[in-house]
Amino acid sequence: MKKKALILASFLILLVLYGCNLGNRVTGNVVANTEPTLKIGVLIPLTGDAASYGENVKNGIDLANKELGYTLVYEDGKCNGPDAVNAIRKLIEVDKVDAIIGELCSGATIPAAAIAKDANVLMISPASTSPDLSNAGEHFFRTVPSDALQGAEGAKLVKDLGYQNLAILYVNDDYGVGFEKVLRENFNNVVISESFEKEATDIRTQLTKIKEKSPDAIYIISNSPAAAGAALKQIKELGITAQSIGSEGLKDNSVLDAAEGAGEGLILTFLAPSDTVIGKQFKNKYKTAYEEDPPIFAAEAYDAMIAISNALFNSDGSREGLITAMEEIKFPGASGRID
Repeated sequence: MKKKALILASFLILLVLYGCNLGNRVTGNVVANTEPTLKIGVLIPLTGDAASYGENVKNGIDLANKELGYTLVYEDGKCNGPDAVNAIRKLIEVDKVDAIIGELCSGATIPAAAIAKDANVLMISPASTSPDLSNAGEHFFRTVPSDALQGAEGAKLVKDLGYQNLAILYVNDDYGVGFEKVLRENFNNVVISESFEKEATDIRTQLTKIKEKSPDAIYIISNSPAAAGAALKQIKELGITAQSIGSEGLKDNSVLDAAEGAGEGLILTFLAPSDTVIGKQFKNKYKTAYEEDPPIFAAEAYDAMIAISNALFNSDGSREGLITAMEEIKFPGASGRID
């Protein structure tokens, strides 16, 4: 699996996009489906704390499929490992899907990808960023950068803003652990690093320890809107004056709602919106369909659909053929250059 990274300076992280060559259809625009039918399983959180991310991804997929016309089978992975494993087994063994989009949380994607590997089913995630997924197998791809990039860029951002003493507050799962490791390796003076469980809504114990270290910046790594919102609110309640910086998981309105006004001044690292023609077209399509600008991971989900469609166009449609074709796909996508 090959990857190329384009790094956008300052706050924005441009795309590292994995393993996707394209024969005749070199386009990020959706082309009406004239090929054999394809059944795509979609494994995303439809319920639970991360359901808002799932809705973003579902909207991006559905928008692409309005013109592609494939059969979509949705299963609720709930952004956790056991549920994702059960759901992907159903998609593969019962629904007999040809390819799978998902999961979103790395802690759910890693075990689900192992099931897909055993069944030799193409899997592409629009949101899972754990560096460990780079070694998930030849069947696995993603249209989102590894945190090996975002963690390094996040450390650079903290330095560029002039902060010298950094505290890290991270979710205790594959996503948080991987991101924290890269961030700590790239910033020389991490004065304290504290973890919290994904379901946590009281993070005062960790924040009290952080306050004692007097950091001038706190990097919050979370894929739980409720926990992230609670952290922001409790930082303010405890009188911590350090600058809050958040990972891309905090770029969601539900986080600000949970923070109840305590998110003012928050700085984020996240996926830069594409300023290409195709990126702008996608933004207009999305706004027309859903009456809002594309939220986080929607463009990456749209691109996952285009990538699978192009793999079908350039293969015999078998599970093995789709995987082989995906390795060669390249196109300008809604989220940026896919390679």
